[in-house]
Amino acid sequence: MKFANLCLLAIVLSPLSHVLAQSSAPPSDPSPAAAIESAQPPAQPPEAIPALPAGEPKDGPVSDEDRLARKVRHALVMQSRFSIWDWLAFRVHGSTVELLGSVYNASLKGDAEHAVEQVDGVDKVIDHISRLPLSPEDDRIRHEVADAIYSSGPLVSYSWSAMPSIHIIVNGGKVWLEGEVDNQKDKDTAALRASTVSGVLNVTNNLRIEQD
Repeated sequence: MKFANLCLLAIVLSPLSHVLAQSSAPPSDPSPAAAIESAQPPAQPPEAIPALPAGEPKDGPVSDEDRLARKVRHALVMQSRFSIWDWLAFRVHGSTVELLGSVYNASLKGDAEHAVEQVDGVDKVIDHISRLPLSPEDDRIRHEVADAIYSSGPLVSYSWSAMPSIHIIVNGGKVWLEGEVDNQKDKDTAALRASTVSGVLNVTNNLRIEQD
């Protein structure tokens, strides 16, 4: 199914259509530095906290770092430029926050750093977010992978939230799936569908299974 068909489907899946429309434009920084930075998205350490909407606070004592992490995560999730083509994560070390991930929209890197600097309790921000190179071929792959994952079948429900939980990072034909799914079957299905898109060299499936 071509991306044009996904646009038609967006009449029903309006939250996803908002994300796709917002991120269809090229990154706002066309400088050569942005095009060559980072050969590939860095591996995310397992303890990194994904920038996804948080669930209910857990019962029992909560540490200062846990409270700070919730505020940082909220600040990142609320970024208007944050789309399914970007991935943000972070680690908290006392009052220091280390930002991780890869962004398609170059402005998001600075926006995320600035937002976290404003969080009460954060004294220092270390920005390790990388900017993805500009590539029309990668743009095609992004949209066709989103079409393959979100347009029909058991994964379509993931498109119903304001920020779909499966993020698609593409660099040089290589695809990284980041985010959360409900179960192992959905994780495997997402990777399988992504791998069927023409031009995809390989798929790294970093999707996490959401814990109850």
